[in-house]
Amino acid sequence: KFEDIRVGTPLLTEVDDYFKLIEVIEKEVGVLKEDEGVVMIGHGTEHPALSAYPMLAYVTKDLEKPIYIGTVEGYPGLDNVVRELKRDNKRKVTLMPLMFVAGDHAKNDIAEDWKEALEENGFEVEVNLKGLGEIESIQNIFIERAKKLENSQPEDILVKKAEYAKGRKASH
Repeated sequence: KFEDIRVGTPLLTEVDDYFKLIEVIEKEVGVLKEDEGVVMIGHGTEHPALSAYPMLAYVTKDLEKPIYIGTVEGYPGLDNVVRELKRDNKRKVTLMPLMFVAGDHAKNDIAEDWKEALEENGFEVEVNLKGLGEIESIQNIFIERAKKLENSQPEDILVKKAEYAKGRKASH
């Protein structure tokens, strides 16, 4: 009964999205001392979207940012993060969810399990359970994307398929 349905993209879709997220996180946490870092923890998944986590970790390393990426269920995991923090001589870390909503996983896995494990490895740990969806800059990214969708022309998939069938380049 809908005339038109439009689906937007996830937060991390284009390469530039990773750089934007890092800027947002830096603004959120403020200036860090040399021995401080931020550990962002996502849920992880068996879906191919798992590749977003190591991609984000790679970009943070490439930019030489003290932001470390881990997952509850997937790669990179706790051991990877601990090894990187020790390699970079970090003493104090702030744990943050790499989740749109900081629900049970954030409370149980991040604020308890990861915090305890990092403390057992000698780190001083603070927890910030603010979900990404609570950060105004992240909200604005989704608002901008919704406005672009609202102003774009819907594609007629049947017309597109017919163009392909005739051997013509389909319009995008």
